[in-house]
Amino acid sequence: MFFLSIIFIKLSDKCKHNKYVKIIFLIVALLLPCIMAGLRAIDIGTDVKVYLRPMYECAHSANSFNEYLQLKVNKTRVVGNFEIGFTALIFLVTKLFNNFQAVMFFVELMIIIPIYLGIKKANYSKENSIWLEILSFYFMFYNTTLNLMRQFIGLSWLFLGTIILFSNDKKKNLKFLIILILACLFHKASILSLIIYAFYNILKINKMIKLGNIIISLKKLLMIVVCCVGIGIMLNADILVNLLELFGMDYYSTYISGSIKLYISTFIKNAPLILIILATRKSFLKDIKNSYIFLAIFIYSIIIDQFTTVNVYAARIAFTFSIFNCLFFPTILKSKNCRKNYILKIVYVFYLLGFWYYYFVYCGGNETIPYKFYFL
Repeated sequence: MFFLSIIFIKLSDKCKHNKYVKIIFLIVALLLPCIMAGLRAIDIGTDVKVYLRPMYECAHSANSFNEYLQLKVNKTRVVGNFEIGFTALIFLVTKLFNNFQAVMFFVELMIIIPIYLGIKKANYSKENSIWLEILSFYFMFYNTTLNLMRQFIGLSWLFLGTIILFSNDKKKNLKFLIILILACLFHKASILSLIIYAFYNILKINKMIKLGNIIISLKKLLMIVVCCVGIGIMLNADILVNLLELFGMDYYSTYISGSIKLYISTFIKNAPLILIILATRKSFLKDIKNSYIFLAIFIYSIIIDQFTTVNVYAARIAFTFSIFNCLFFPTILKSKNCRKNYILKIVYVFYLLGFWYYYFVYCGGNETIPYKFYFL
């Protein structure tokens, strides 16, 4: 499915003369992952049984939206305990189609569409193909979207909102905040993207300052400060715990409360990505727009991942930052000084294959492999 979708993306890119055929190829490319999500069995994706199927059954039996919100999803939670955007989506699709496969299809569609729009908007040149970014998303995150559905709807919209924020749009701040509110209606942890909003406002400063006889870029100095703050938070998790509780996310504070150890496997997992950064360090900071911001986001994804030594579910918080990897690294590989560096591209593609196989096949992450159709 991954490669079929990419083939149709490429066909859409190459179809310059017939816009209708171009649109058809694109629609097919984006529908394929949604159809695969919709046709999966109920035990593909951990949270399908945990809350999606029970919410569908509640919506199916309810005579009104208010009644639906009062019905129990499990022994401790009712539908109304979940974010209103997600509950409304499930209720609407259930009443319109009366089919659980349609519900899973539309949930995935709510993830794929903003991811595509964000990647497309980030590729400023019309000649740039986006196949590598889409392929990166598939290998890094598609299987996880079949499990963490609420979170990834929020993350995908924030991905689009952040790309808009990084653009030259005159109303980009307003649009970002509107999309942030929308994302929070699907998953309240989306509020953590305000950290990225802070990165943008801090690291967009492009001035030189003089410290004695030394002239240094203020952006580089602020980058060091941002990274030091992140390391400080990692060493003193109580700061982040207090922030989460301040925003009403006490539930997520349990993910990071405890003694943190160095999580070596995080660095092993990201080693090929770190290799790409080191190999292109002289060029990508100059060639790529907002490169310092993307680099800060990548560093924070590694920092937050260290909290998995306290609670394995802390990786869910790290997705707020790591979602941008599917754009950041393909963009590096397409930069001016890296276009002919086929070795790095081969390393990256093998990394994607290895990452997907290890985490989703070998480790069984998100319980999506082996994939099964609902009718078999």
